[in-house]
Amino acid sequence: MSETELSLIAVCIALTGIGMTFFAILGLRQSEQRLRAVRLQALALRLQLQTRELNKTLIAENAKLVARGIDQGSLFIETGHRVVSEVTFGLLRLFPATRGRAQQIKETHNAISQGIYGAFREINRHVGGSIAEGIKNSKAPGKKLSAGLSEKRRNRKARKTRSQS
Repeated sequence: MSETELSLIAVCIALTGIGMTFFAILGLRQSEQRLRAVRLQALALRLQLQTRELNKTLIAENAKLVARGIDQGSLFIETGHRVVSEVTFGLLRLFPATRGRAQQIKETHNAISQGIYGAFREINRHVGGSIAEGIKNSKAPGKKLSAGLSEKRRNRKARKTRSQS
């Protein structure tokens, strides 16, 4: 073989190598893009899960705050009720005709109202605490996430089969 033929063969081999390298680089770029897309999806899912957990915590804490607000409000109303009771029964004690019974009725009235307000606050504590615990302990609906993920996988498989055909 002549030197020209050998040079021509060497150039053909070099061009073939360059072409194969070019296609390998394109394949690596596509793989890298797919990998980035998968990483972004995983990051989005993780962010979505963390957001759900944070929202559950915020809602549970808000439920506790509402329960505390109701508790404080009932204490405020009970105090106002007691002030009105003191004034009313204080006025009744000023008159000789009602003086004897006013103190007994006042004590009975205050015991009943204290029992009612106390029961209301206790029920509020239990209900508010139960709601907050229920929210915190509720399971995040993972079916939606996994359903969306499996749908993406099915779509990806369908695209691959179409491109291979």
